Amino acid sequence: MPASRTEPPFACGLHPDRARRGSRAIRRFAFVLGSRCVTDKADRAVGSGDSVRRRIAAAEVCAQAASEPAAAGHIRYLQTRARLRAASRHPGEALEDLIACGRLEREWEIRTPAFSTWRADAAPLLASLGRHDEARALARDELERCRAFGAPGPLGASLRTLGLIEPGVSGIRLLEQAVAHLQRSPARLEHALALLELGAATRRAGRRGDAREPLREALELARACGADAVAVRAHDELIAAGARPRRDPTQSRGNLTASELRVARMAAEGRTNREIAQALFLTENTIETHLRSVFRKLEIRSRSQLARAL
Repeated sequence: MPASRTEPPFACGLHPDRARRGSRAIRRFAFVLGSRCVTDKADRAVGSGDSVRRRIAAAEVCAQAASEPAAAGHIRYLQTRARLRAASRHPGEALEDLIACGRLEREWEIRTPAFSTWRADAAPLLASLGRHDEARALARDELERCRAFGAPGPLGASLRTLGLIEPGVSGIRLLEQAVAHLQRSPARLEHALALLELGAATRRAGRRGDAREPLREALELARACGADAVAVRAHDELIAAGARPRRDPTQSRGNLTASELRVARMAAEGRTNREIAQALFLTENTIETHLRSVFRKLEIRSRSQLARAL
């Protein structure tokens, strides 16, 4: 006779100790999955430059971190909360969170950057506080860890961190390496940041012409990621490098009406005009009118450019 849902696990042939261990493992796995969802949302809030989004994300991070402080995802939460605090101009509090990440890392004997990259965030904060020797040592330590690990995302991020701290030509070379590695990773926002820092450093070195291409790429990638704060800085750097960007990176999207934005997003998903019209209970002529207006405001020529422009 099959076991009922109300029966204990061992009624189905599973020993109670194994059942308890399995239950704990499932809870830990679910917690880490949840941590990725919340921390990814927080990272997008940092890139957006929106203080309201940052406050909401910070509340979610704090609530989730407090729910199971000994869980494996706690380091990830502390690091994300540090990013939110740094973006809100609280470097001291951010550094406290990152140092706490280091303590937990030592307690749990974590040696892989796949789980913790707090050094890459702490080093620029230390440099901003005038603690340059500590910043350089921490950034080099992170780079060595990431080289041993080998994944392009963490390695590119660590190269960008050290490139920000090292002066002159050596810093630019590190940033070039960061861009090369991040091109092969799915970390698009980190790639945009590396391109931005490379372009900015190249411009400061007096090579304004060479700075423009990485800055243009940074601007387009930041737009695609919805990272308005990064896009605005790339736009400003392009102007400083002598370029003439076509438009403010956030202004044109904000000029779309609610109806235009809804139609544009559906078209960006690959829906035809007929499908959009049926879904919104509008005529195809109305959809065509909305899309013409969207193309004009976003300064694009085809539907294939919609996803990036939005």
